[in-house]
Amino acid sequence: MDKNDRLMIGAPPESIGVACESGWMNAEIFLQWLQHFQQNVHSSAARPVLLILDWHGSHKDLKVIEYARDNHIHMLSTPPHTTQNFSRLTGYFLNLSSKHTDQQAHRRCVEILVLG
Repeated sequence: MDKNDRLMIGAPPESIGVACESGWMNAEIFLQWLQHFQQNVHSSAARPVLLILDWHGSHKDLKVIEYARDNHIHMLSTPPHTTQNFSRLTGYFLNLSSKHTDQQAHRRCVEILVLG
């Protein structure tokens, strides 16, 4: 069993598992993840997606930025190692979105939080 297979133990069937030899994220792997993300959220001009990230070097690659722009994925970057501060907001947004009867509005709020 290789490193990628171990990542997939217990993961939902539509998940992908990719690991870099160094163990750190790089632009190539992040682009693969971003493409998988877009295939699942189906962002478009009519339905753009906000992706909150820390400003890691892999997120600043030109190919990544162009792919995000071309696929209506708006990337909001925070200073490195600060995304954990957003986890406190998760409950607030989930509670707010659950008050909507529109399931799509609820789903959009959840999509934003998945990466927080």
